[in-house]
Amino acid sequence: MKKIWHWLLEKAKKDMRTDPFATPSRRTKLSYYFDNLVSMVFYIMGIYLMLMDLYQELFTANHTDFLGTALMALVLLLGGLLFRWSAYADLKAINRYQHYLKQQSIEQQQELRREKITEKILNSFEYTSRFTKTKTLYQFLFLATFINCGRFSDIKNVDPKSFKLVQNKYLGVIIQCLVTETKTSVSRHIYFFSARGRIDPLVYLDEFLRNSEPVLKRVNRTGNSSSNKQEYQLLKDNLVRSYNKALKKNAPYSIFAIKNGPKSHIGRHLMTSFLSMKGLTELTNVVGNWSDKRASAVARTTYTHQITAIPDHYFALVSRYYAYDPISKEMIALKDETNPIEEWQHIEQLKGSAEGSIRYPAWNGIISQEVLDYLSSYINRRI
Repeated sequence: MKKIWHWLLEKAKKDMRTDPFATPSRRTKLSYYFDNLVSMVFYIMGIYLMLMDLYQELFTANHTDFLGTALMALVLLLGGLLFRWSAYADLKAINRYQHYLKQQSIEQQQELRREKITEKILNSFEYTSRFTKTKTLYQFLFLATFINCGRFSDIKNVDPKSFKLVQNKYLGVIIQCLVTETKTSVSRHIYFFSARGRIDPLVYLDEFLRNSEPVLKRVNRTGNSSSNKQEYQLLKDNLVRSYNKALKKNAPYSIFAIKNGPKSHIGRHLMTSFLSMKGLTELTNVVGNWSDKRASAVARTTYTHQITAIPDHYFALVSRYYAYDPISKEMIALKDETNPIEEWQHIEQLKGSAEGSIRYPAWNGIISQEVLDYLSSYINRRI
């Protein structure tokens, strides 16, 4: 009896856990039917014992310990009630677990659909662009806006001389660059990092640097002093027009054919949806540099504005080398031999290499030699 009570108590503790991020326990219909059966047995035994005790007390001369027998009948009825509650808890747990499986299926379908959308857009540029350079620019622009949750202007106005390597807890080394001229008037960083599968930003960055040349920065008379000191920018100003036309003309989805539908901003929408699905909506404003606070021209030239740091686990999640565990709120490494953390834990190992100067001659002397060497070495190892 003591073991039964202990088992029921442990079961009650598990059912009282209401953590929405916890994976619900799996229950079977067999447990539900068993608890119902035991509940009925306890009810029948308790009622029978109570009736027999009352009958002997009132209608026969054989008087037994009425109080003790009644107490035993009450215990049996209470046990039946507890097992009935256990059966109800089993039914709730079964429904909760089925809802969890359905939700997991929906999330997996959404993630697969997002990958399909991304690959369809990349393929539309791959198969419809007449020139290799055009295809490279369009694919690079789309992927850069996607992984950085950024606008076209954020990618276009990147200062090529600001490219540098930074350490990342999960990916070893990633590429960081700065853009000071943004729509929110707040400087931000743009990142390129290794990712599993076809959607690898470093692969598209490599193709972009091999098939493009530096673009002279147009002087912005209304901008801040830091943007006027910038000599080069990453993309041409008129690229967004041809990019939008290409998406509309060869629309992989009907939404791109809408006159004012999302085109150059589709990457931002996809990343926002991705972060929302993962329960990381709070990262959207940080990654996308979305802010309603616009600094005045005097404040921009007089005061220093700190750039909000993007947490390391964002890059781990987008790279798909890791999965996010909502219970422990930590990143779990997936088994993948191509995870760059094993090879690129230290930037110092790149010193002395000159591969980047040969592979990217147009950008030699503009982008840091260290960055060019790292990217070239990464591509050679990946191939």
